Amino acid sequence: MTRAEVEAAFDAHSDAVYRFAWRMAPEAADDIVQDVFLRLLRGDVRFDAARGSMRGLLLGVARNLALQRLRA
Repeated sequence: MTRAEVEAAFDAHSDAVYRFAWRMAPEAADDIVQDVFLRLLRGDVRFDAARGSMRGLLLGVARNLALQRLRA
C-alpha cells in the first residue's frame, strides 16, 4: 500500500482499532495501534478486498498483537 492509502486507512479506522485494542490490553493499546499501521505501511500485512474489509483486517492484526502481548 502507498503511504497515502495507509494514512486514509488510519484516518478511517484508527479509533476502532484503538477501542478494540484497549478492550483486550488497555496498557498496550497505543502501541498496538502503532504496530498495526506500521505493519500495513511496511507491507507485512496485505489487504485483499475479496477476503474481507479493511477494518476486519486491521482488527485481526490488532487481536493477534494483543494476544502476543498478553502471552508475554
